[in-house]
Amino acid sequence: RFILSLPTAVMITKGVLVEVSGGEYVLPYEDILDMVKQPAGRITIFGRQMFTEVRGKTYALHHLGTLLNSVSATFGEEYSIAIIDVGGAAHGFIVDRFVREVEVMVKPLTGDLSRLPHYLGAAILEDGRAALILNVKGCLQAG
Repeated sequence: RFILSLPTAVMITKGVLVEVSGGEYVLPYEDILDMVKQPAGRITIFGRQMFTEVRGKTYALHHLGTLLNSVSATFGEEYSIAIIDVGGAAHGFIVDRFVREVEVMVKPLTGDLSRLPHYLGAAILEDGRAALILNVKGCLQAG
């Protein structure tokens, strides 16, 4: 168990609330190129890497649950995939589900969480709950 302490400095951003391994996280809109649901039959595995084709382009896939060290990848009949720009290259990130679009107040992280490359900050949701804002580039580099 940990306590999340939020400083007073904030900004507002839009994103997509996603569920990953039972937790909710925010993917910032500015990173998202596309969001799709793909049937399992459209996923190809080459070596240890999964790939999929979306709108004529092929993307390497990464399961966010695995990158966040929260659970190993789950396999189902359909995948929710966010196509995200990671430093000029697009990758597909598998999430358990897309929850909804959100506009959130963002606060920088402090303490141990501020040193993790996986997160950009904490978001305060409409209902007052907190969710971490993902830095997918940091997740990919750390994973």
